[in-house]
Amino acid sequence: MQIRRFIEVAPPSQFRYLAGAVVMMIGVVLPVACIMFRYKRLPPSS
Repeated sequence: MQIRRFIEVAPPSQFRYLAGAVVMMIGVVLPVACIMFRYKRLPPSS
């Protein structure tokens, strides 16, 4: 697990805030993108 080692080495406050922001962005954007993609893929009649 190189990522965990990198987090331990990096300055905690800034990097933890950045990592949390990235994780939240992924957690919010990914489901929304999946829903929008699935919604667009559906035929307009249904």
